[in-house]
Amino acid sequence: GGKAGDNLPGGSADHLPGGTAGDHLPGGRADDVGTGPSASHEPPSGHTGGHGDGSSGGGHGDGPNGSHDPTRPHQNDPTSHHQGNDGAHHTSGDGDGTHDHPGDHQVDNGAHHEGGHEAGTTHGHDGSPPDSLQVGDNPLPPPGAGQKLLGDLPESRVRRTEDGLISHVDGRPVTQFLDQLSQERALAYLDAKEAGTFPRGQTGACVGSVVDLRTGRVIEGINGPKGVKGLLPLDRLHPTLLERYEQIADAPPHRAPILAHAEVKAANELLWARQELGLPDDVSALREMRASVQFPFMDDLETGVSPRPAPFCGNCNHMLEGVPSSYGRYLKDPPGPENWIP
Repeated sequence: GGKAGDNLPGGSADHLPGGTAGDHLPGGRADDVGTGPSASHEPPSGHTGGHGDGSSGGGHGDGPNGSHDPTRPHQNDPTSHHQGNDGAHHTSGDGDGTHDHPGDHQVDNGAHHEGGHEAGTTHGHDGSPPDSLQVGDNPLPPPGAGQKLLGDLPESRVRRTEDGLISHVDGRPVTQFLDQLSQERALAYLDAKEAGTFPRGQTGACVGSVVDLRTGRVIEGINGPKGVKGLLPLDRLHPTLLERYEQIADAPPHRAPILAHAEVKAANELLWARQELGLPDDVSALREMRASVQFPFMDDLETGVSPRPAPFCGNCNHMLEGVPSSYGRYLKDPPGPENWIP
């Protein structure tokens, strides 16, 4: 457990990659003005695309029965809640409607709350308050800048496979636990935006939780503010991800900044933590993680309730190859059935 940021490489949350409030995080602005949905996690035809600039997406979603039809919107259930579209109708009165940055796919006029969300409360997919989750022994950290340690799952709460990986938490599949956690955290950032305690522009487009299924550690990443302050510093990128970064740096599959995404930042922290523990931190480690990402400030297309699940964009798909995404992934731009992986 520990408090947010403790026991993470680099010390406290303020010293995690991304630095102080909002530094080095993708998308968004320092103020609370939005520009509509970003494309990287917003596929067309109803899919939640990647969490980037609004033109493409990397959805990770399948239907309730485990199958996925890329021509239909995702269902907002634990297995598929990263819907998206072209984002055009998500711009608000204070937005410019552009979709060229990962932090630009949020709405700020409250229109997306007509599904039942009220400031100061957290709601489930149907608008009812979900049971609050806790990861470790300490309360979850409040919304804020940078990557955060959400906790270390106690052995007493988990069930493991023969390979030693966590399969269940509190008696239910770890995927369900992680998806509920990511949804609750997205709603916490939405509440913080509405309460004025942490601006939407500092949160950026996406909030994501990534769990290491071997260590039980759960890290939260946020896209963060627009521009350089929203990027994960290159000198803080773990060697395993640095190698992948260099493979696409000159011609990324998605136009959003490669180091501007919540799940990449969270997985990066888990790799550094593994290195400190003396555990494998090469590409094999990525196969022992799982990610669940949300758009806090966007409504689910089917339920009308925030948040909206977010798939991997093409950049995240490359950087986190091997990491299962709860809501699917896109191989590259443009997002569409031919580039979709559930």
